[in-house]
Amino acid sequence: MIIVSKEQNKYILNILKNNKELQNRIIQSSIPIRNNIQYNMDDDLEIDFKDFLEDKQVEIGYDKNYNPNIEWEKIQKIIDLIDN
Repeated sequence: MIIVSKEQNKYILNILKNNKELQNRIIQSSIPIRNNIQYNMDDDLEIDFKDFLEDKQVEIGYDKNYNPNIEWEKIQKIIDLIDN
């Protein structure tokens, strides 16, 4: 289980737009709680989601000089939620 802000949830759904299967699994696991979204993920979904995030981080998370950019930071914050 992880809890993300509504802003993070919107970001997650956006980066998942080309992976409808994973996006649907994430949506099905989500429950609104106050101003946040809670993802109740089983182990398989958590692993698949983290793998996706790590791949996406490599794909879009670096500038032309291979320095981490803002996308890297956004994705890393979500990965940290999964790891905690």
